[in-house]
Amino acid sequence: IQQAGFTTITAGEVQISKPARYLRKTPKGSRSLKVLCIGDSQTFGVGTTKTWPDYLQVLASNTHGLGDLDVTNIAVGGTGAAYWGNQVIDYSQYDYVMMMIGTNDVQGLTPIITYGNYMQNIITDVKTQGAIPIVGIFPLWTTKANSGIGDPFAQNNQLAARYRSELKSRCAITGAVVANPLGYFGNNMGRMADNIHPDDQGCIAI
Repeated sequence: IQQAGFTTITAGEVQISKPARYLRKTPKGSRSLKVLCIGDSQTFGVGTTKTWPDYLQVLASNTHGLGDLDVTNIAVGGTGAAYWGNQVIDYSQYDYVMMMIGTNDVQGLTPIITYGNYMQNIITDVKTQGAIPIVGIFPLWTTKANSGIGDPFAQNNQLAARYRSELKSRCAITGAVVANPLGYFGNNMGRMADNIHPDDQGCIAI
């Protein structure tokens, strides 16, 4: 299994340990792999010195099978699946499109089926244009009522599991690669800067 590019984490889950081998995307000549990151303020970066796309670029340079990456982050705070589903983006110029979308859909109570439809359309659009979609499962958050600190607008965290389940289902339907930061992030709310946005340690975990 490990030679094929997978490492087991827990029952029913695997992580890709050799992504360049498994995903069949390798640099051509001296060109770095091009990665586009889309998402909300958890990707744009709030309360952190660097974003998780920044750390991705740094960590990848020391990861066998990846090397230097050309990472572009166009995340927009406050956005959800509908926003990205209605954008016209040229994904064809990228090797990978990494997305972590859903926190604001849970906050705003977007109907779960609507959320799933938009995410499936985004994934399909990326694949149709020849890029590989990597879908991040958005991390946990809590509320000011529970912690006594942070963003007073963080809400509906008790509903997030339903959206994550819908997202995983749509990834299975489309054959998208799933990256689950929860395997590294866990229940450690100390990695949140303000209950909802990951701090530097949280971004490294993602």
